[in-house]
Amino acid sequence: MSWAFSLYVGCLFANAAFCVGLAVSTLRLRDRPGGLPLGLLLLAIAEWSLALGFEMTARPLSARILWSKIQYVGLTVAPVLLFLFSLELTRQVRGIRAGVLLLLSAIPLTTLALAWTNEWHGLIWTAFTPNEVLGGRILVYGHGTWFWIWVVYLYSLLSVATLLLIRAAFRYRYLHRRQVVGLLVSMVPPWGLNAFYLAAPPRFQGLDLTPVGFMLTGVILVWSLRHLHLLKVAPVARDVVIDEMREGVIVCDRQDRVVDVNPAAQAMLGIRPDAVVGESLEVGLGAWVPMGDSESEEPKTGGEVQIEGVGCLEWRMSPLQGPGGDVFGRLIILQDITERKTAQDELRQLNSVLEAKVESRTAEIRAEKERQEAVLRSVGDGILMVDGDRAVRYVNAAFSALTGYSAKDVIGLPIADLIGEMTPEEVDPVSLPDLEATHVWRGDVRARRKDGPTYDAALTVAPVKDRDGQVEGHVCTLRDETQRRRLDRARDTFIENVSHQFRTPVATLRLYAHLLGREEVSPATREHLEVMEEQIRWLEGLIEDVVEITALDSGKGVMHWERISLHRVFDCIQDCFRDRFDAAGITLTCPGIPSGFPSPMGDEARLTQALYEIVENALLFTPRGGRVDLLAEMSTEPSDGTLTIKVRDTGPGIPVDEQGSVFERFFRGQVAASGQTPGTGLGLSIARAIVEAHGGEISLYSAESGSSFAVRLPGSSLDGCAPARRVPAAMGRR
Repeated sequence: MSWAFSLYVGCLFANAAFCVGLAVSTLRLRDRPGGLPLGLLLLAIAEWSLALGFEMTARPLSARILWSKIQYVGLTVAPVLLFLFSLELTRQVRGIRAGVLLLLSAIPLTTLALAWTNEWHGLIWTAFTPNEVLGGRILVYGHGTWFWIWVVYLYSLLSVATLLLIRAAFRYRYLHRRQVVGLLVSMVPPWGLNAFYLAAPPRFQGLDLTPVGFMLTGVILVWSLRHLHLLKVAPVARDVVIDEMREGVIVCDRQDRVVDVNPAAQAMLGIRPDAVVGESLEVGLGAWVPMGDSESEEPKTGGEVQIEGVGCLEWRMSPLQGPGGDVFGRLIILQDITERKTAQDELRQLNSVLEAKVESRTAEIRAEKERQEAVLRSVGDGILMVDGDRAVRYVNAAFSALTGYSAKDVIGLPIADLIGEMTPEEVDPVSLPDLEATHVWRGDVRARRKDGPTYDAALTVAPVKDRDGQVEGHVCTLRDETQRRRLDRARDTFIENVSHQFRTPVATLRLYAHLLGREEVSPATREHLEVMEEQIRWLEGLIEDVVEITALDSGKGVMHWERISLHRVFDCIQDCFRDRFDAAGITLTCPGIPSGFPSPMGDEARLTQALYEIVENALLFTPRGGRVDLLAEMSTEPSDGTLTIKVRDTGPGIPVDEQGSVFERFFRGQVAASGQTPGTGLGLSIARAIVEAHGGEISLYSAESGSSFAVRLPGSSLDGCAPARRVPAAMGRR
C-alpha cells in the first residue's frame, strides 16, 4: 500500500472522527431551525466515511462487499437529511413532519434494502472489477439499473436543496445571506467529487472521494458556526413574517391595483387572492378605502370602517418608496377592532348605567341627609356631635336655643373647653361624662347658659364606631329637665300627701272598726264590721300600690345597685308563700339555681318584690290541687348572656283578648272583676316597672293549660350602661 493510498484512507477515518465531533456540537442546537437535520447529516457522513475506510483496508472480497453494504446506510440517508436541512433553514417547513419524511425516504429505503439483497437480483451492482489506484487495490462496481435510479433521485434532491439555498441567498440580507452563501460553497466539494466518482477515467475508477469532499464541507460549516453564527441566528423570511402577521396586509402598485393580500386580510375581508389580485382597490376591496374625491385631493392615511358581515376595521395606508424616494405603490394595514369597539360600546353603556346609579345614589344620599337634618332640626333636644379629635363638628338649632351658643361659637371648639364653659363651678367633675369610654353614658348634670343662668339637664353621650368597631366620635344629647324636675317635686308632694293624709284616716278607720269588733253586737252588725275591715284592707293595699308605682315612675324605685343573689331571692319567695300555698292546696316547686348561673346587677329587694307580685298572681288564679313552678334558665345563645326567671301555673289561662292588657294599670280581667279574686290591678304593673328598671323585660304566654310569665334580665350590669338614677327610695311592699 503506497503512501498516497494510505493518505486517502487516513483522510476517510479523520473525516469520520471530525464529523462526529461536529455533529455533537450541532445537535446541541437541535431546537433551532435546521439543527437536527444537520446534526444527523454529519453522523451519516461519518458512518459513510468510516465504512468506506474499512472497505479500503479489508482484504477478503466478502469483507469488502460487506463494508460496501454498510456504506449504504449513511449514503442513502445523507441526501434526504441535506434536503430537509435546506427546507428548515429557508423556512419552507417547520420541523420534520412524519408524512414528508416518509415520502422522501421511500427511494432511499428501497435502495438500502436492494443493496443488502443484491446477490439475489443484481439491481445495485452487477460485477466486481479490481483496479489499481494510488497504489492500492479498489473494487470497481458494475452498476445495476436501480443504482442509476438512485443517482437521479440523489441529484434531484441535491439540486432542489441547492436552488432553495440560492433563492434564500437573494431574499436574505446581511448576516443571513452570508450564512446561505457559506452553505452553498460547502456543497461544491461533495457535488464535484461525487460527479468525478461517477464519470472518472479508467485510471481512477472506483475511487470515491465524496466523503473527503464532505470533510471540506465540515470545515466550511465550522467556520460558519464560529464566524457567521450558523443556527444561532436563524434567518426569518419576510413573506413568512407577513403571512404570520395578525394584521391584514394589502399591497398595491402605483396604479392602485392589488398585487398581494396576506392570509389575515383574506380572512378579515372574506376574499380570495385570485379574485382581487390585479384588480383596482375599489373593484377588489369595495369603495370603503377612501382614495380621494379628486386628483388634487390627497388620499387619507387611515381611519375606521364598518363593513357589513365583517365587522369594524381600522386601516392605515402608507406609500412604498424605492431607494431613490420614488413611490411605486401603497401598503394598507388592516386591524380587526370589532371586539375593541364592542368592548368600548359596552364600557360606555356600563359607564352610563354607573353614572345613572351614582346620580340615583347621590340623590338618595342627599335626600337621606336632608331627612336627617330635618329630623335633627325638629328634635326638641339639643344635639352635639364630636369627632375623634374631641372637637365639636355639629350642633342643631335646639342646642343653640337651649344653651345660647350658636353653631359659629362651638364648631371646631374642643369639647373639654365647651364643657368647661357650660359647667358651673360648684359641679363636681366626677359627675361629668368620660369621653374615653366606649359605652353609652347617661346622667343628670347642672348646666349653664351662655348668658349665665343655670338649669338642670339630662345628658346622654353615645360613641360612634366605624366598621372595625373603633370609636371615631360621640353624639351628645342635652335635654332641659327643669319642667320635669318641677313635676318630680309635685309628684313627691303627692306621694307625701298620700302617705300622710290618706294613711292617717285609713288607720283611724281600721282602729275604730277593731274597737267596734270587740263590743257585743248583733250578727248583722258583726257582718257589716267584717265587710268594713275587708274594704279598709283593700284601701290600704291600693294606697301602697299607688305609692309604689309612683315611686317607680319617678325613677326612684331602684334603691341599691349591687350583685343580686338569686338563691336568697328564691328562698325568700318560698318562705313568704309556703303557708298560703299549703292553705290553698297548691304545690309550689322551685328546682333551685343551676350551678354556674350568673348573677344580675340591681336592687335585690325590688327584684324579690317583682317576683312576689307574679307568684301571688299565679296563686290567686290557680285552683286547688294545681301547681306553680319557679325556675331559672340561661339563654341558649352563649354570646347573649341573658338569664330568664319563669313563673308557670296550671290555672285556667288568660283569654286571648285580655293578654295584651294584663300589664296595664288597674286592669282586672273578667274573673277578677266578678269579685271572686281580690286585688287592685296594679301588681303586674309594679312587676313590669321593676323589671324594666333593671334593664330587662317581662312577657306572657298563656293557654288553657295555664300561664307562664318570663322575666328576662341581662347577666351583668345593663350591657355596660350605668343606671339612670340611684337615689334611695322605700321598698313600699304591701
